[in-house]
Amino acid sequence: MRRHTLRLVIAVSCLALSACSSANTSSAPVTVTSTVVATSEASQDPETPTIEEETPTEETQAAPVVEPVDISQHSINAGQVGGNCGTTSQGDSIRANDSTSCEFAAAIFNSAISAQYTTVTTNPSVTALPRAQITAYSPVTQQAYNLECYVNSAGQTLTCYDPGNDGRGASFSTERMGYHGRLNLIE
Repeated sequence: MRRHTLRLVIAVSCLALSACSSANTSSAPVTVTSTVVATSEASQDPETPTIEEETPTEETQAAPVVEPVDISQHSINAGQVGGNCGTTSQGDSIRANDSTSCEFAAAIFNSAISAQYTTVTTNPSVTALPRAQITAYSPVTQQAYNLECYVNSAGQTLTCYDPGNDGRGASFSTERMGYHGRLNLIE
C-alpha cells in the first residue's frame, strides 16, 4: 500500500511541477490527464491487480492574452523614455512616466480610450471620477501590464498608472472636448 501511495505522490508532484514551467500562452482551455492508481485497503498483497482510471481536469490561463496594438497613427518620439512623447491621433498630448517608453505610452492610450469606465469615489463629499482597469501591451518589452486609469474632475486629463510601480504609466491631456464625453462610461 505504501509503495502505491508513494508512486501516486511522485506522479502528482511531477505533473504539478511540469505545469508550472509551461510556456503555453494560448487563452484556450487545456485538458490535462492524470493517472490515478487505486488499491483495495483490505489487501496488502503486491500481486493484487490495480485499477487505473484517467481523470480529466481543465486548466485555463489566469491573465488574458493581450495582442500588440497599432500605434503608428500617433505622432510620438520613438525610442524616448519618459517625458513629453508627442500627440495621439486625436490630438491629445502624451506624457510618459519616468520608466515608460513613448511607444508604450501610445499603446496605453489605445487601451485606455477603448476601456469601460465606472464612476468611483472613496469619499461621498468628493466628486466621483471615471475609473477603469486596463491591460496594455508594451511593444518595447513585449509584455502586458495591468494599469488603473482615471479622469480628473475637470475632464481634461486621463491618467493611467501601475499601483505597484510609479514609473510605469502615462497621462494624456486635451485642450478640446474633455474625456468625459469620449469614454465608454457605464453607470
